[in-house]
Amino acid sequence: MRQRINYYPIPVLVRGGDNYKQSSFDTEIDVVRDMHKVKIHLKTSLHNPELEALFNDGSIVTGCHVECSQCCYRRLFTTGNWEDDFYVDEARLNGKVEISTFLTATRDIPGYTSADFSEDYAGLSFDLQQGMRLGTGQWLTFQIEKSQDDFSDSSSIFSILLDVDKKHTELSIDYDERKIQIFLPEDAFNHYRALSRDPQYTEVLHGMLLIPALMKVFNDMKQSGTEGWQDSRWFLSLRNAYEKAGRNFDQAIQDGDPFEEAQKLLAGPLAKGLEKLTQGDDSYED
Repeated sequence: MRQRINYYPIPVLVRGGDNYKQSSFDTEIDVVRDMHKVKIHLKTSLHNPELEALFNDGSIVTGCHVECSQCCYRRLFTTGNWEDDFYVDEARLNGKVEISTFLTATRDIPGYTSADFSEDYAGLSFDLQQGMRLGTGQWLTFQIEKSQDDFSDSSSIFSILLDVDKKHTELSIDYDERKIQIFLPEDAFNHYRALSRDPQYTEVLHGMLLIPALMKVFNDMKQSGTEGWQDSRWFLSLRNAYEKAGRNFDQAIQDGDPFEEAQKLLAGPLAKGLEKLTQGDDSYED
């Protein structure tokens, strides 16, 4: 929700406000969708000697509040840098997303005053409490629109199959007009079926099986081009995912790193898989 500075019991620095004479605080927000992540780039501009000193020693920071009411998502990011990036998993967002920014105290600050206070506050000092807001910056909204053909269901383009040739002992990958096919030897296939019943291992299995498959696809297309696959279901799904993210699919194939591109398409299963495997394990240490 957008903040209303009229309700604050202390002078608040805001564009167009009258609590200060010459001081200013503002933020620039740039939102970029990159596959399954939303990157929020935040730049802070502050011109007030007293507040700048407090910012530089960590007593105040810039807060960035992200809210999506449709998904019941709320998250407060804070930074002591003049410029910073924050990332939100796009799966947590849908519809209208609101971002508000502000200056906030990280500790109690007794006797705060400023030589640039307006006449109404001239000569006064304030005991600031941790969490109080001292300035209000940019506020914006943006839309996350999703459809049923978003690249979120890996089963739509992948098939994990039993390799009936008992001479084969290693995983193999092939693709037809519909799906990217991953063939497993009998023992490995049975292990896969057992693990796939437990959601805890979904990302782990994606990292072990789907990422190598996508890497092979990207490498093959980089070497031989995309001709012959442009009407295939898996190809159209991949291209659509890149278009929705505002990226050029052909350029990603030629210039991108297959390992990184595969992780982005599958929403980072390697990192998420490791996190899930260590959840609840008290013996884990950095």
